[in-house]
Amino acid sequence: MTTLWQRNVKGQNYEVRSAGQSLRLYTNGVFHTQFNRKRLLSGGVWDLLAVPALLHPERSIRRVLVLGLGGGAAIHLIKALVNPEALVGVELNPVHVQIMNRIFGMKGVGGVEIVVADAIRFVKAYEGEKFDLIVDDLFFEANGEPQRAIEADAAWLKALLACLQPRGLLVMNFVDKKDFKRAAHLKAPWRSVFALTLPAYENCVGVFSRRHCDGGEIRRSLQRLSKTDKRLSHHGLRFRLQKVF
Repeated sequence: MTTLWQRNVKGQNYEVRSAGQSLRLYTNGVFHTQFNRKRLLSGGVWDLLAVPALLHPERSIRRVLVLGLGGGAAIHLIKALVNPEALVGVELNPVHVQIMNRIFGMKGVGGVEIVVADAIRFVKAYEGEKFDLIVDDLFFEANGEPQRAIEADAAWLKALLACLQPRGLLVMNFVDKKDFKRAAHLKAPWRSVFALTLPAYENCVGVFSRRHCDGGEIRRSLQRLSKTDKRLSHHGLRFRLQKVF
């Protein structure tokens, strides 16, 4: 890999490296995002944050909220998959936002609003129109390892539900499957719950829907979409989907 860009800001080290045709964002050595504008499905965790949008009926995902952006790879992919009318991304780190706009191609993407703010406070104070899809990818680095910025407990779940449409979809990134299982068994109005994992990652992405969903719809939709948008070739995305209920 080649380092294309590097800055140290207030003791935090940021790097953008090239890996073939892909760009990778590292903060203090932690791998945050991989993005390839010609191949949006990278085979990484960021893919698992976006593809659950395909579980819900076409055109039903109109408004999307993404909490924690990294380099914005999930936003690019959500736009390509379901093209929502409005997508709000909330990111605490202004340097990440600068990198996202200048290097990862976010500046000028239509229908996307980036808010530089504490996502936890943003959710708790939000009183606007509710969202059809919320993606929670709130992490920070501790000793070179990613950790969730807020525990996925009953109080946080209640705050997220207050921002979600009655038939909405919540996607949450967890450090591992153990953390996901604790959240999956909290009392909530879910009709379908799935776990998404990848062989090379310990992360478990939880998918919580207020509709009955067919998990096979993700692969069927990807196959259909890739015929008209070559950026959505999914042959490198070898995920496992497990239905909890």
